[in-house]
Amino acid sequence: MVTAVTYLGSIGLGMLLVAIGLLLVGGDSDVEADGGVEAEGDAAAGAHSGSGPVGSGLSVLSMAGIGALLVGFGATGYTLLKLNLPVIAQVLLGLVGAVLVFRLTAWVKRLLVRNLESGSSEGEGDLVFRPGTVSVPIPAGGRGRGQVLVRHGIKTFYVAAVCHEERELTAGEPVVITGVSEGVYTVEPYQPVG
Repeated sequence: MVTAVTYLGSIGLGMLLVAIGLLLVGGDSDVEADGGVEAEGDAAAGAHSGSGPVGSGLSVLSMAGIGALLVGFGATGYTLLKLNLPVIAQVLLGLVGAVLVFRLTAWVKRLLVRNLESGSSEGEGDLVFRPGTVSVPIPAGGRGRGQVLVRHGIKTFYVAAVCHEERELTAGEPVVITGVSEGVYTVEPYQPVG
């Protein structure tokens, strides 16, 4: 039986996961196959939209994504519980609420990333030969875009990236930027010297 404790617990855990996923830079690893930082064709400095299933840079398998779904489900379910709606309505409408809060969180994440990028006076070429970390997996053989987190001084950038290796680069994998063309960075896996 779904109770108020279930919904309130969902909200609490979800808020914790969203806060960790959005506030800890690089602490959220998205598992979207071909996504960028923003959705619906918005263009921000250094990042381009992908054709992933969500298209927001926020994956349902990321920490912030799971948290957003939990918050939406819990808040909607709890509200409907207090209105004495049947359990099936609470659960079904809770799922709708989960999707809406997920989309809102994706929008907030886009704004945060855009703000990190737009305050930069660096040009595209200033990030070439810098190390980075894959934040959205990069498909093998240059067949799609992923995303890389790059730190330059005190600033952090999320940039669209491709790789021509014959294997997919996974989230969390260290890479080096080797070139840039029209805002899309070419990366290679990091090979330690020695």
